[in-house]
Amino acid sequence: MENPVRVFKSTGSGTRSIGIMLAPLGILIMTALMISVLPLFIKVLLARMTFEGQLQSSMALTLTWRELRRRSIFALSGMLVWLTVMAL
Repeated sequence: MENPVRVFKSTGSGTRSIGIMLAPLGILIMTALMISVLPLFIKVLLARMTFEGQLQSSMALTLTWRELRRRSIFALSGMLVWLTVMAL
C-alpha cells in the first residue's frame, strides 16, 4: 500500500512540471501580441500629436483599430498553429 503523502507529492510535481512547460508558451503569446500591437500604438500617438485636424486623427485611429484587429487575429492564429504542431 502506497503512502498517500507520496502520491500527493508526485501529483504536485507533475502539476508543477506542466506549469513550467506552459510558462514559456504564455511568454511567447504575450511577446507576439506586443510585437504586433506596438507599431499601432505608436501610430495612434503620432496621429494624436499631429496638428492637421480632428478628422484626420479620427480617420487614422479607425484605420489603426482595423489593423489592430487584423494583426491580433493573425498573431493568435499563428500561435494556434504553433500549439497544434507542438502537441503532435
